Amino acid sequence: MFRQTQPRRAALCGYCLLPLLLLSSATAYASASSEMLRTQALFLLQARDYPAAVALLTEAVAADREDHQARYQLALALSRQGDYSAAVTAFQQLPPTFSQQLPQLPFEYGFAAYRAANYAVAEPILRVATAQPSATPLAHYYLGVVRFRLHDYSGSLDPLQQAASGAQEIAPAAHFLRARALLALGQPAAASAAAQPLIDHHADSIYLNPARELQATAATLMGEGWRFRAEVGVAHDDNIALLADTLAPSDAGLAQRSDRRLQIAAAARYRQQRGDWQWQFGYDLFSSRHQQLATYDLDSHAITLDLRPTTDPESALSWGVVLLGQHAQLGHNGYLNTLSLLPNLHYRHSEGTLSLLRLQLQHRDYLNERSDSRDGNTLQLGYRHYWHDDGWRSYVGTRIDSEGSARAADRYRALQLELGGDRSWHDYRFAIALQFAARDYYANLTDRADQRREVTLSVTRPVTPQLDLELRSSWLDNRSSLDNYDYDRQQLLLLLRWAS
Repeated sequence: MFRQTQPRRAALCGYCLLPLLLLSSATAYASASSEMLRTQALFLLQARDYPAAVALLTEAVAADREDHQARYQLALALSRQGDYSAAVTAFQQLPPTFSQQLPQLPFEYGFAAYRAANYAVAEPILRVATAQPSATPLAHYYLGVVRFRLHDYSGSLDPLQQAASGAQEIAPAAHFLRARALLALGQPAAASAAAQPLIDHHADSIYLNPARELQATAATLMGEGWRFRAEVGVAHDDNIALLADTLAPSDAGLAQRSDRRLQIAAAARYRQQRGDWQWQFGYDLFSSRHQQLATYDLDSHAITLDLRPTTDPESALSWGVVLLGQHAQLGHNGYLNTLSLLPNLHYRHSEGTLSLLRLQLQHRDYLNERSDSRDGNTLQLGYRHYWHDDGWRSYVGTRIDSEGSARAADRYRALQLELGGDRSWHDYRFAIALQFAARDYYANLTDRADQRREVTLSVTRPVTPQLDLELRSSWLDNRSSLDNYDYDRQQLLLLLRWAS
């Protein structure tokens, strides 16, 4: 579950095979046949031809069951080629007195047991490895990882700290895992502090975004009570409207207009945990004002209730449900009330890999007389898969929509593909999102079908710890079987965002 990076290769290459050669020549009691075979295998190990080395060493062990050096080399070769369970078996067949001749044996044995997911065996062996004067930071690191896997979070803290202090190569992974252990121990403030060195000094690490998310989780756990957010933005929209206007340039008789707008948003959240449940109450305000096209102005008020059970931080599966009520004024088009239920399921496959499945059931109620026939229910089913890789946080997803408006011309089914990602670089965060959708207005007598493509790019930079500045640009291309709905749209938005 814990992702391996370069530290493993460094560990295996860091132990020189010269002691094997010296010990090989000193093992006088081995048969001539087994000694010859393992001497040949030693050079294959140095050349990293592990399958050939395994074959020769298997013959050497069969030729002389008492040749412990051959069995040790066989265990090493099996571990190098990734057959960790067989390597553990070979290590276990060595007599205890033999390990005293090779200081690196406990680390090799413990590492193989860890990779074989045999944590109960790995822990005492790695404890011996870290007690030696020649112990490396990697030995402390893997001892910390193994204890973390055994849910001994307190016991993992000290070896992970020693690993982070002892080697820059493994410091990001050690800092991150130590922060997770502190979070699992119910110490969110300490967890956030443990993740900070990773953020400050390892901007290119694959653990950077997971560390920031961990700090956000820790802040949430520390933040029972109220939290606030506000933003203000200015935007220029090209082709925001398709209006019947004989004075403006038009396509198929409909004008394509541009406008500038000002938008503001504010949100308040109150979070509390009671027993095995945590809940969050929220209020969101959004207002958008256009310079010319007032018919596209929007005022929205939303109330949310988020309920989810408290789970072990190491649990792979979690779920929750959100209830959302919204009241919106749509320019001159009247009022809209919506009530939505959003159950969601999260599953963490491995470190940095997460799946999200979400269902949205929504009822829409248009309050103005001209739009009563548009009332109806909508359904959305979406899936996203997230992962972190070399500093990128990426996702791919799909969504199925069913618009059940009472007005036949507005009913449609849609299939949407989503791709996106973001990456931090110095003080900036760059993001990209792509959407491709096919809409079928199945009840429309004109056989309308649309193909939509949308690209959004953004860059965000912190101004202060609570203040961010974001520049966002988006382009939408809607290809329709009806000329009246064939258009493209561009938006440029500058946002100033504050969070408590």
